[in-house]
Amino acid sequence: MLSGVMTVELTFSGVRAKGGADVPLQLEVPPPDLSQEGYAMSPLQFRGHARYEDGAVALLGTLRFTVTRLCVRCLKPFTETIESELQERFVHGTPPLSEETVENADFEWISTDEIPLMYILQEWARILPDPFGVCKKDCKGLCPVCGTDLNIETCSCETETIDPRLVGLKAFFEKR
Repeated sequence: MLSGVMTVELTFSGVRAKGGADVPLQLEVPPPDLSQEGYAMSPLQFRGHARYEDGAVALLGTLRFTVTRLCVRCLKPFTETIESELQERFVHGTPPLSEETVENADFEWISTDEIPLMYILQEWARILPDPFGVCKKDCKGLCPVCGTDLNIETCSCETETIDPRLVGLKAFFEKR
């Protein structure tokens, strides 16, 4: 486990000066603020390396963090650990004027010499958690009528829904 939040300055010139050799990276950065989305995250841990190849800096490694949020089915808080392999490529300079070239590129353009690692890792942490996370795969959720947590107890509510266009047809068959 990493201790303390470390800042690592990663620059195009510094990585290029290594002549294609790996620049090892092991850092912990603060999580993005996702309190409005109802998330709480641990600091983000990244282990990997950067390498200059084919005119770009390749960033490869593993991002790991925990996120606490509410289950979308039962609304109880749960914590999960997310670990993902990252691969990013960065090119130093200004993107060409053609939007098609920029959209189809397999790399990001960065106009400064410094590669903003903290921002990049925080953006990854924003998109990695499943927006419809559940506390467990077989979570039964809440009863839509009375709100009972169906993981704990059952209820006797009628939850059969009938398409309003077919109510007349149902009444017809009930009379028979």
